[in-house]
Amino acid sequence: MPGYGLLSNLSPSLLALSEHETARFPAVIDTLYNYETFLNKVKSQPIASFEPSQRNARVAVIGAGQAGMVAAYELLRAGLKPVVFEASSRLGGRAWSKTQDDAEGAIAEMGAMRFPHTAAFTHYVNEFDLTLSNKFPDPGKVPTLLYYQNERFRWEPNASQPPGIFAQIQKDWENFLSSLGVDEITACLRNGQYQQAQSHWQGLITRYKDVSFLTAIVEGIPKWGTKQLGAFGALGIGSGGFGPLYQVCFLEMLRLIVDGLEYKQQLLLEGISSLPKNFYEKEVLTPDGEHLSLRKLDSIRWKHEVAALEYLGDSSHRIKLSFADRTIEEEVFDSVIVATTTRSMEVMGMTLGNTIKEPVKNGVRKVHMMNSSKMFVFTEDKFWLKDKSLPQNIQTDELVRGLYCLDYGKQTDKGVLLVSYTWGDDSTKLIAIEPEQRYQLLYDNIKDICPEFAQHIDRDNARVMNVDWQREPHYYGAFKVDYPGQETYVRDLYYQFQTSLRKADCISFDTGVYLAGDSVSWQGGWTEGALQTGINAACAVAHHLGGKVIEESPLTQNPASYEY
Repeated sequence: MPGYGLLSNLSPSLLALSEHETARFPAVIDTLYNYETFLNKVKSQPIASFEPSQRNARVAVIGAGQAGMVAAYELLRAGLKPVVFEASSRLGGRAWSKTQDDAEGAIAEMGAMRFPHTAAFTHYVNEFDLTLSNKFPDPGKVPTLLYYQNERFRWEPNASQPPGIFAQIQKDWENFLSSLGVDEITACLRNGQYQQAQSHWQGLITRYKDVSFLTAIVEGIPKWGTKQLGAFGALGIGSGGFGPLYQVCFLEMLRLIVDGLEYKQQLLLEGISSLPKNFYEKEVLTPDGEHLSLRKLDSIRWKHEVAALEYLGDSSHRIKLSFADRTIEEEVFDSVIVATTTRSMEVMGMTLGNTIKEPVKNGVRKVHMMNSSKMFVFTEDKFWLKDKSLPQNIQTDELVRGLYCLDYGKQTDKGVLLVSYTWGDDSTKLIAIEPEQRYQLLYDNIKDICPEFAQHIDRDNARVMNVDWQREPHYYGAFKVDYPGQETYVRDLYYQFQTSLRKADCISFDTGVYLAGDSVSWQGGWTEGALQTGINAACAVAHHLGGKVIEESPLTQNPASYEY
C-alpha cells in the first residue's frame, strides 16, 4: 500500500535488474523463507491433508481482507469449511477498488494500488488469470513535475538523475546505501545465498534496530545540513517526501529496498479487489470430491463485528466468539484466525483476554500504524496522454504532496486521477476537512503549481472518492511501520502462528488462535505481507486440528533467524 517512492533511489546495479521481467525475490530478508517454492507445491495439492472426521472441525476467520480470504481459500482446498466474519458489508479490507457506475473499467484503488513482483502475490495473480500492467506512473518514470519551495523543476522520464538539488541528494543517498552493503544483500537474495544474506542483515539489525530513519541519515550522510534534510524530507529525491517517516525505524526503509518492493511497480487492471473476490468465488475440488467455493457455501457473515474472543480452556480447548451486536448469538470454534489490523485486535480485547500470550500482546499494543489519506477523481479522458507537455506525476511540498495520473488501458476511456496521496502528518493536516471542501482546496493548490494541468479538471462539480484510513471503522490506520526498538515486537507478531507447534502438554501456549494480516508481517502495507501471513495462519490451523501439513511449509521451515 504505501509505496514510499524509493524506486529511483536504488543503486545502478539494482536499477539494471529491474528491467528484467523474471527478476524477483522469492524469499524476503527477514525470514529467508522461499514462499515461491512452497506455493508451487500448493498448485497441485492442498496445504494439508485431514482424516474425514477432522474435516468437521469448526474454523473461524475474522476479517475478509487479503489475509483472511487467502487463509479461508486454502483451508477450503484442504477440505475444511471455514466461516468468515466481516464487520462491514464489503469484501477485501484495505484491498478496495472503488468504481463509479458511469465509469466502467476505471478504478480508484483506495488502499493497495502498486504491486512489485513478489512470490505470493504473483502466484495468485497467475492462478486467477489477472492482468498486470507495468504502466504505474512512478516519479521519474513518466514526465514529472517537482514543486519545491515555490520553484518548479521538470523531471524527464528515465533521466540519469532528478533535477535541481535532488540530483546531489540522490547521489549521496545511493552512496550511503552502497556503504551499507545493500547491493551485496540483494545479490545474495537473488542468487539464493541466504546464509550470506543473513549475515549481512544481522549486522544491520545490530546497528539500526534502535535507530530512527532521521538519525541514520544524519549519522550516515554527515555533510547534509538543514537544507538537504529539509529537501529529502519534503520530496525524497523527487519521488515522495520522507518527513512523515523520519521517526520510523531505519530498518523499515532498508527492507523495502533489499526485498525489491520499490522497483517495477505494476497496476492490477482488474483492481486489487479482484484478488479477494477470486478467493471468495473460485470453485475448488475438495478432498471429498465436491466442487465448492466460499461463496457457494455462503461462508462470509457480513456485518458481524467480533467484539471479543475467549479461550475456554476446558477439555475441548475451543474459542468462543461474541459480537458487538448482542442480538447475534455467541459461537464456539475449534480454531480461529484473526486477520485484522493490530489496532482492531486491541479494540476487540485481545490484549486483555487469554487467546494470545505475552510478548505477542505487547506487539499488538505497541507496534505503530501509520495513517494515510487518498483522494481520487475520474476524468472524461486521459488528457495527459494527448498533451505531452503535461506532467503525469506531480510531487510537491504543498498540501497535494503526491499526484498520479493512472491509465487503465483499453478497458476504459476515462482517466483516473489520484489527486492527493498522503500519510502521517501530511494526512493529519487534511483529515478534519470534509472531502468536497478538501478537493477544492487541493484543486486551488494544483492550479497554483501547474495551471495548465488544472484546466483539464473540474473544481466545483467533480465527484470525489476519498478515504482517511485513520477514520475508517474497524481499521484505525492504514499500514504498519515500526518505530525504533519495535523490531522484536514485529518478530513476535509474525511468528505467533508457530505456537501451533507446541506439544499437547504445553497446550496453554497454543490456544488455536492465530494472527494474520500485513500488520503482523515484515511487509506492512503490502499485499505480499497479508498473503504470506494468511498462508502461515492456514498452516497453523491445519496442524492444530491434527492435519498433516505438506513438507517444508512455513510452519516448520521458517524459523526466527535473527537476534534483535
